[in-house]
Amino acid sequence: MANSAVQLEFKETKSPPISRRHWESKKLVDVRCEVWTVRNLIDYMPQLFLDDSFQVAETRWKLPDQQGYITSLVQGFAQSAFSFGEMDATPELGKKYHEQILKGYADLIIDANNRKETLFAFANNEFTWDAEGYTNGPQFFKDLPESLQNYILDQNINVHR
Repeated sequence: MANSAVQLEFKETKSPPISRRHWESKKLVDVRCEVWTVRNLIDYMPQLFLDDSFQVAETRWKLPDQQGYITSLVQGFAQSAFSFGEMDATPELGKKYHEQILKGYADLIIDANNRKETLFAFANNEFTWDAEGYTNGPQFFKDLPESLQNYILDQNINVHR
């Protein structure tokens, strides 16, 4: 997994805040931009924790959304970054997520839960996908030609953490 560090600087401004959170002082956040493969992500999934307070239940993807994402991934159009946050990045976070850290979780899913769940579900044969031009009709991941399975697992995805 390749990565590079980016430092974002947040400064207090006189304009109205975008959220209710006001920045009382200059804060720096380190964001690593990494390139993973789908295979890396699937291997890392046991260390990802979803805090339901970050999610909106109505935005869970349905089957056509999941299948469309797999098509976009194979065609090279699935460019949105997966955003994760380290559970122990600050003492406050470490305290809030202490139980999850003890269970082996390392990162919070900030953005990309639908994409993560889609990749995991497809790789675990929970839905079929019509690989137009590659296969005859919808197939489970396990039934795809091995070369196509490896092509999907080796696709690069951008991860911010």
